[in-house]
Amino acid sequence: MNPMTGIPENAGYVEKECEMSCVVQQATAACRRKENEMKKIFDGKKYDTDTAECVHSWDNGRFGNDFRFRSKTLYHTPKGAWFLVHEGGPMTDMAVPCGSNSTSGSSSIEVVSEEDAFAFLCSHEGADQAEKYFPGKIQDA
Repeated sequence: MNPMTGIPENAGYVEKECEMSCVVQQATAACRRKENEMKKIFDGKKYDTDTAECVHSWDNGRFGNDFRFRSKTLYHTPKGAWFLVHEGGPMTDMAVPCGSNSTSGSSSIEVVSEEDAFAFLCSHEGADQAEKYFPGKIQDA
C-alpha cells in the first residue's frame, strides 16, 4: 500500500491484467465464432455460415462461457435466402438434455423469411443493416 495515496502498490498490475483478460476473452469469442461454423440442409437447400454473409449479430451481453449466454446471428446467402444461427448456454431456451439430470448449451440454424429477417434487424439493434438490406421497407417519420 502506498502511504501517500492509499492505493495498493500492485494496482497498475491488476488493471493491466484485467485489460489483458478482456483482450483474451475477445479473441476467444472470435475463435469460438470461427470454430462454430455451421452447415445445415433444409428442403434440399444448404445454409452454410462459411459461404453466407454475416449481416448482424446480437447477444445478451454475457460471455460465451456463461450458462445464461444467448446470441442470434443473421446470415444472408449468395442466392438471397435468410437464416439465423442461435447459440445459448444450458440456462437458456437453447438448453438440451445431456446425460442423466444434466443440460448443455446448444446451437442451431433457423431458416427465416425476408419479413422475419427485417423484423429481427428492427428488434435487435440492427437499424443500419435494415436500411442497407431493406431500403424499400423504411420511411422517414
